[in-house]
Amino acid sequence: MVQVELLSERPRSVAAADSDALRVSGQMDMRKLTTSILLHMLSNEFRFPLLFLLRCKLTVGSFRKTIDPGFPKELIDLAALPLWVYINLKKKIGQKKAFEIMRVTILTGGIASWNFTYKAAEQERNFEAGPAIALPTALKNATSSGRYATRPEPDCIS
Repeated sequence: MVQVELLSERPRSVAAADSDALRVSGQMDMRKLTTSILLHMLSNEFRFPLLFLLRCKLTVGSFRKTIDPGFPKELIDLAALPLWVYINLKKKIGQKKAFEIMRVTILTGGIASWNFTYKAAEQERNFEAGPAIALPTALKNATSSGRYATRPEPDCIS
């Protein structure tokens, strides 16, 4: 579960806009999000989508044993169940539908995970020009000295 709390415990000297900033816990279990999305999407394909997912969850152990042990254990733990769901889903509803359902589920979970990891809700947004990531000093010096060619601006921009 995501824990959201207002930062109202700050000293009164902090600006009012800053005191309303969010603090989001990075301890969210993404399986809760992806499972609920997957259940919703499978409800159009199966009468009992939860039973389909439970069957996949209970039989994934035998599938794990068939994966090459040369892969890192963390990768196998992360990818085995979604892959097993996809394989079983492909058998039931076809490759095209199975791929689209898993694509939406995995991408949505990945974007949510990225936002929690990089604290997108906590960071103040600004729309000022400038690089999002600071360039290394050597690259800054090289580009300012003209060593790297830049594309000429089109004539239509004045």
